[in-house]
Amino acid sequence: MRVRLVLVGIEGEINLGLAVRTAKNFGVEEIFLVSPKARIDDEEAIRFSSHAKDLLGRISIVDSLSEALKDVEVSACTSARISDRDVLRIPLSPRRFAEIAKLYNHVAVVFGRESTGLTREELRMCDVLVHIPANPEYPVLNLSQSIAVVLYELWVARTTTNMIEGLHPVEGRQLKAIRKLVEELVLAVYNDRGKLEQVVPAITHILVKGPATRVEAAQLYHLLKKVKMVIDRCSCCS
Repeated sequence: MRVRLVLVGIEGEINLGLAVRTAKNFGVEEIFLVSPKARIDDEEAIRFSSHAKDLLGRISIVDSLSEALKDVEVSACTSARISDRDVLRIPLSPRRFAEIAKLYNHVAVVFGRESTGLTREELRMCDVLVHIPANPEYPVLNLSQSIAVVLYELWVARTTTNMIEGLHPVEGRQLKAIRKLVEELVLAVYNDRGKLEQVVPAITHILVKGPATRVEAAQLYHLLKKVKMVIDRCSCCS
């Protein structure tokens, strides 16, 4: 399993240096910065990266989260804010995500800005949400601490061998195809773009959290395709 660390709008050079150092601690070789405010050539970023300066020099800088998530099979956004009434904020623990992630070849974990976190649009672009349980009186961790917790769990999952033999989880291309089809169905049934923010993530979460197998995902896709054809046919006849 290859892990890509994605930092959206990182603001502080010290946090950047610590994030890079932590990535090297847990064997993460891919780091993408999305529209960063912090500079990778800043003295503090270099100093706090310690013996990971080589990794600091190989960072990829992109303009959008969609670019940073290109070519990964499954992605997880992170947030301190959760809710069982908001589909976008129903979380997995870092350990549960790691158990799922180990079934894939290439995964990404996304962290937001130190000050404001990730936007709802950015949360929608990820497959699942990861939340680190902590003291409810003060649950918000520093960015570098959060990265350490999540990457540690992924490291443990990568270095253990209790993977279920023969299980082939839903592929990234299947997720994208199903999401696109669900979007079309939501617009056809509800005629309300606001429903997209709830229904599409809900279906994605169900498929990834299982995780569904490739065969199960294929069956769902073909069923949804048939439903879409029936709706289109009825629309033409009315």
